[in-house]
Amino acid sequence: RVFAQQRLPDYMAPSLFALLDKLPQTANGKVDRVALRAMAKRLERVDERVGPRDLLESQLARIWEELLHVEPSVRDNFFELGGHSLLVVPLLARVEQVTGKRLNVSAVFTAPTIESLASILRRGVDRSSHTTLIPIQPLGSLTPAFFVHPAGGSVASYFALARALGSERPFYALEGTLAGNSSRQIELVARNYLDAIRAVRPDGPYLLGGWSSGGVVAFEMARQLQARGADVPLVVLLDSGPPGIVDAEDSVSLLAGFAGNLGIPIDLVSAELLRSGTETQLQWLLDQAHRSQALPPDLSLDDLRRQFELYLADVEAVRNYHPPAGSFPVLLLRAADEDEFPEMIERWTRLSSNKLEVQNVPGDHVTMLRAPHTAKLAEVLRERLAPVERNDL
Repeated sequence: RVFAQQRLPDYMAPSLFALLDKLPQTANGKVDRVALRAMAKRLERVDERVGPRDLLESQLARIWEELLHVEPSVRDNFFELGGHSLLVVPLLARVEQVTGKRLNVSAVFTAPTIESLASILRRGVDRSSHTTLIPIQPLGSLTPAFFVHPAGGSVASYFALARALGSERPFYALEGTLAGNSSRQIELVARNYLDAIRAVRPDGPYLLGGWSSGGVVAFEMARQLQARGADVPLVVLLDSGPPGIVDAEDSVSLLAGFAGNLGIPIDLVSAELLRSGTETQLQWLLDQAHRSQALPPDLSLDDLRRQFELYLADVEAVRNYHPPAGSFPVLLLRAADEDEFPEMIERWTRLSSNKLEVQNVPGDHVTMLRAPHTAKLAEVLRERLAPVERNDL
């Protein structure tokens, strides 16, 4: 894309790209332009909206919104959205303020999309400076929400939810890392995450939540807070299975769960792939994630391998966690398209000392956090959190 933009006028630079083994042909052996046009239409539907996939893309998207007053896709061109040369300097100033990285003016012209600019910035990212607490949406006067990552450590699934909840609800996410956590005990992980939270919010109340295994960690965080006398008005479980129970027992289930966290349908996995080694499987997952735009294009196999290691450690930690009950309110939001799991509700009811509320929300375990279902999920949360705000005031 950048190569084409450097060598062609803007109106000639392609906006969509597809890698083909060969061009489609008619029965006469000529290029089938009808088939190519149909392919372009399919690509347009896929490429129409690509939301932020990591913190950096989320930060750049917010800057785009502030300057251009639009909700951008990471593939949208800054200048095509209304940006112009006079906005380039304030754009770069805000990028430096948020990321600490100074870019030349030329960077915006050679990399005018969020995706391409993030790729340039990532090359200078210092992994040792990784922070656990991610301020996805730090603005607003309402009680902040702190949501824990699912197995694997990524918090990209929360970007759409934070946006849907609105600009008045600060939303922080806790991102996982294997650094300093060779043994992923839920109690220890929860304690470390609470230290990170109290650095920005020393006193409660504390709204906690998490998707999948993240809900289990949030539950333990609430237990530890309550033991210290802190106010925990609500813990939100986004389709979280109870501790001590893990569906993923074999390698196939583990691969399926990890693929689901990346947004890759497991029905794409072949039997031959499932019989192959871990490296082959991870390479396939990386290729699929890039094709589906579920991950940034410059994420490497090493990055994905580290994420998979954390996923396995998190799954094992949930399996080995057997907590006593807490006495704080718990809201379980079940994915309506998933099979009924009575034992899930029964166990969470016991663990929450009968203070469990259960609501179904649209979608399955993965799509409940994606458009168009995110809007309904945010609506349910806003309605449930309204009494919490009134009590807080």
